[in-house]
Amino acid sequence: MLSRRGRATRTKILLALIVSTIIIFTAIMITAKNRGVGRTATETVNVSNTATTTHSAQITTQTSKECSLSEARIAVYNGPGVWNSGLEAIKLYLSSRHINFVVVNASTIKEQRLYGYNVLIIPGGWAYDYYKQLGSNGEAVIREFVRHGGGYLGVCAGAYLAAKAIVWEANIYHYSLGIADVLAIGPKPNYPWPTQAYIAINMTSIGIESGLNATYKALYYGGPEFKPLDNNTVTVVAVYGDSGNPAIILTRYGEGRVALTGVHLEVSENTWPVLDFLIKYLLGCIEPTK
Repeated sequence: MLSRRGRATRTKILLALIVSTIIIFTAIMITAKNRGVGRTATETVNVSNTATTTHSAQITTQTSKECSLSEARIAVYNGPGVWNSGLEAIKLYLSSRHINFVVVNASTIKEQRLYGYNVLIIPGGWAYDYYKQLGSNGEAVIREFVRHGGGYLGVCAGAYLAAKAIVWEANIYHYSLGIADVLAIGPKPNYPWPTQAYIAINMTSIGIESGLNATYKALYYGGPEFKPLDNNTVTVVAVYGDSGNPAIILTRYGEGRVALTGVHLEVSENTWPVLDFLIKYLLGCIEPTK
């Protein structure tokens, strides 16, 4: 049994503990409240950072995929009308980049044997000859290939073939694929067919921000200038230095992607980085914004 003095001492200790507990509890509540506000503010910042980080992560992922051009499976068209020098240059470019490719003809396309590939390249040459070989059935297969997620790279004649309509020496032709909402107009007035010349093309901010040079000299050989029919669906990557008209464009068709160039980027290693950019776009590695 405790003495009166002992009980008094115990009471004082209990009171001190109660007061201390109240003080500590109050401090915890205040701190928790303050931390709650702080965390909310931090989370707001983090949401923003998460959005930024997510965006960065997407870019990083895409950049990682960008560097894996060897993952591409590319079909390169060959047939009557193809400019052989351009075809060989494309093959050399693809080989140097360790990109898997096969050369296909109109029969391969019409037999619907493109679906093992993720990009189709139509080289320079003569677009009407391509149409005669492909016919409406072959063109329909290409449209379906792109519509369902395939990529289409059209170089010179291959770019004419992709347009809504072709304007050649002021005459309009409607045998093209129609997978790009542009008119393909050529040849350039200062370079009548069959003039060949290395001319300046100027990158837009989209190309420059992707690491490309501001200006390149590229072979012009009768290729088109593009007239977008809907500026909201066409992204201009480069313009001709003399006219300011689009020389290289990107667009979408269904779930697929289309890249068209009026100049022959394939014939010079100096312009191969632009080809890299176009193929990366077609593979879905990058998503340029206006």
